[in-house]
Amino acid sequence: MLPDPWTIFALVAVSLFSALTAILVFGQVLRSRALIDRAPNFLRDGKSTAKGDQSFPQARPGQPDGKCQQILDKSPMLIWRQDRDKVIVWANRTYQDLAARVHPGVDGATRGHAAIFAEAGGQQSGRRRALKLTDQANPLWLEQTSHAQQDGETLHFAVFADPVVKAEEALRNFIQTLTKTFAHLPIGLAIFDRDRQLALFNPALADLTTLDPAWLTARPTLRDFLDCLREYRHIPEPKDYRSWRDRIAALEKAAQDGTYEENWPLPTGQTYRVTGRPHPEGAVAFLFEDITTTISLQRHFRAELELGQSVLDNMADGIAVFAANADLVLSNNQFARIWSIDPREMLARLSMKEAVTQWGKACEPNTVWRELLDFATRARPVIETEARIRLKTGESYQIQVQPLPQGAVLCRFAPPGALVGLVPA
Repeated sequence: MLPDPWTIFALVAVSLFSALTAILVFGQVLRSRALIDRAPNFLRDGKSTAKGDQSFPQARPGQPDGKCQQILDKSPMLIWRQDRDKVIVWANRTYQDLAARVHPGVDGATRGHAAIFAEAGGQQSGRRRALKLTDQANPLWLEQTSHAQQDGETLHFAVFADPVVKAEEALRNFIQTLTKTFAHLPIGLAIFDRDRQLALFNPALADLTTLDPAWLTARPTLRDFLDCLREYRHIPEPKDYRSWRDRIAALEKAAQDGTYEENWPLPTGQTYRVTGRPHPEGAVAFLFEDITTTISLQRHFRAELELGQSVLDNMADGIAVFAANADLVLSNNQFARIWSIDPREMLARLSMKEAVTQWGKACEPNTVWRELLDFATRARPVIETEARIRLKTGESYQIQVQPLPQGAVLCRFAPPGALVGLVPA
């Protein structure tokens, strides 16, 4: 059974959410940590390059030499140092250029070392700061990291965080959209993280399972979640507890492989379709859909078909119905007895052309077979036709051909004189 559009939408939306979250976190970590880890010694410990360290040439204490200054000026991040009195004693070119934009009215000789933040001497790390600039409408976002030095000075790093802020804003908007959509989604959604704790669910899950939303918010594990479903009779009843635990393990593994899809007939009479799919970072998502109405309609339709077939099988006439594509779609027991073939036991469908050919071989010559072959190949339109045929076994029958709606064709085989009139179209 193909998944319905709601199921497809839920799977795509959850996949997009997981991918965006992973990209955002990974990018922010790289931007915040990569350049800091490669900072030279005089920036990390407040001293000049140690003897024997060939990374940078020797310089006067506390200051980079000319070559180091050139390298640091090319850095895309802001780097500056403050003394005990919070006065900026050194800054790279990136910082000085931004300070000039923050303080355009300050004398050019001093504004390069002017503080760009209101609390320039803070010791906290990982702070996100917003700068209001006169030459642009939107604030400029930076991620600042500060390190206290042994000599009482403070070393600061700041990376431009505009892309991260925009990505977070896009993610928030996306989550809000998903939240509104999931709130009206008739399919229950449950996402479990790599530790198999419930990380996300929607209101439909609580409605379908009758589980307390407060309990779901407490992030139960997958096993606790399934145990609770079993307690509320919202899962097929296992034969014993051991088989139940084996079932949970198989369900989890199949969801990780993306192969879990099963209909759960519940003791309450309901039927759930449960689908499991893997997600990034080892998470798994489950979709719960109440298909009770669909299953009931299918059972009702199947019962009507079986009833109709039973009626046909109890008729004295042989019945064969061919669809518009000339394939046999309906027959009864009497038809199978007359022609010694049962299409219901054949692997491939019997076409009208094949059937007419077999009928002609089993009977004495008759012009009606040529006419029926023209009907089968649509060489001419099907019209009401009636003829008497005689099998090589000596049995005689009256054949009656009648066009049906939507291009179907009805063939009846009855003892001579048994047919009274034709079936109305």
